[in-house]
Amino acid sequence: MVVRSIATEEDVVALTFDDGPSRPWTELVLEALAELDVRATFFVQGAAVDDETSALVVRTAREGHEIGNHTHSHFSFDEVRDETVVRDELGRTHELLASLIGRPPDLVRPPYGRGAELVDAAASALGYRATVNWSIDPEDWDEPPAEEIVECVVEELHPGAIVLLHDGSPLRERARSRSVTTEALATLVPEIRSRGYRFATVGELLDGHRA
Repeated sequence: MVVRSIATEEDVVALTFDDGPSRPWTELVLEALAELDVRATFFVQGAAVDDETSALVVRTAREGHEIGNHTHSHFSFDEVRDETVVRDELGRTHELLASLIGRPPDLVRPPYGRGAELVDAAASALGYRATVNWSIDPEDWDEPPAEEIVECVVEELHPGAIVLLHDGSPLRERARSRSVTTEALATLVPEIRSRGYRFATVGELLDGHRA
């Protein structure tokens, strides 16, 4: 199934991070989340995993965060509609993540959120429970000021929200700094908590609030 948020009356929200792992940004995001006592869901870009960054994937899982599949090459599936390509893109990262964290991922996010139904069909064949897009996008990928990221998320906050953030960049595009994302977390998390919300991984939202 394709989800963008979870239907619930409980004040709970999931933070998600795309396009990692990358140095130093994934490390800085993990440090910020540890200080804030928040667990999140990281959608990993397979092509970004190499001998150096693979340790970051292992660390992310070890610290209690959820690992999802963000395909291998970050193709836009409204442009690449070949089902064989989709299966290959999912399968390569599926096997890679299973080898690193000791279990296969069961959540996938299509690059740019496009072609979700096509991706979901391929993912279902691999036993995935959901294809995950988002309901709040502060466009941190474009490096706006940190306060704009915070303002956008807080203004759009709602029960069962899934927030899109980034700890890396598509490897086929210009690498961008994720310093503003890390900076925003220090204010964003307390602001969300001050409104009575708690944090959960996407999988936890699905476990407790499947529509």
